[in-house]
Amino acid sequence: MPLAHEAGRIKMDYPRTYRASCGLMRAFYVVFGVVLAVPCLIGLGALLYSVLGGQIKISVAFGGFAFCIFFVWVGIDTFLGALRAKVVLFEDRIEIQKAMRRYVLLRADIAGRRVHVRTVRGGKHRHIALVPRQADKAEIELDNNLKTDAFFKEWLNSLPDLNA
Repeated sequence: MPLAHEAGRIKMDYPRTYRASCGLMRAFYVVFGVVLAVPCLIGLGALLYSVLGGQIKISVAFGGFAFCIFFVWVGIDTFLGALRAKVVLFEDRIEIQKAMRRYVLLRADIAGRRVHVRTVRGGKHRHIALVPRQADKAEIELDNNLKTDAFFKEWLNSLPDLNA
């Protein structure tokens, strides 16, 4: 099915970039990432200082190291996700930038779109996933907080609906 811009009904300039719609939500994730990572970095430094100073054995501190490293990673991932997350549409492909990873799917390599409905805190949330033609590749979910336009919706709706 040709897109409206291909039929001459809509003038379209590529690439089109889409980010999270709510600036307040992005700010929350930035602050949350910092609040999570910084205390754990301080704790990691304190543990390292204690181990190097001979105050505690490394075998005792190992759990603390693992805990701090995990939460530093989660904090950095949350922080970068809020700042870097975006979707870029091109005529022949879509690029999805997450916190630490970028996915590129050619339009010809997309089998279709699938909508997942999840219940979170009593409310239902829809997530759109792009399904690659290759069975060994995982679905890629789009952020449901994206600020989109009619062209974005048309681009997605032109893909086969795998829920049907």
